[in-house]
Amino acid sequence: MSKESFIYKLVPAAQADMREFGILTRIVLHERDYRCASRELQRAGYATDPQYADKLIRIIEGSELTRFDQIEEERGYMMSSDDANKIINFLSAAWMSTEDAEARVEFHRLADELREASGQQ
Repeated sequence: MSKESFIYKLVPAAQADMREFGILTRIVLHERDYRCASRELQRAGYATDPQYADKLIRIIEGSELTRFDQIEEERGYMMSSDDANKIINFLSAAWMSTEDAEARVEFHRLADELREASGQQ
């Protein structure tokens, strides 16, 4: 496979991955209830298993992972601006690799979410 052929195939795959990342990030950043987030992930098509949300909820509850939610809320976690900017640079590269207007809008929105999560807005 030639280098050009490889890159030609890589860009659409990266764009699809970024769209999935956008769905995942939007759900995870905005939903505070793990049950709702699990159902939203399933509804968004993130998983093909029709029992995905129920299984994920059982794992969370069975492992008592909700104890970390309380710790997180108590300390008021904020993403570091360095980490946010690293991810934003990755999003910027994806933004530049596409001419899809909808994807570009989503990349921009995600970058704004990261800026907000790190206290840069």
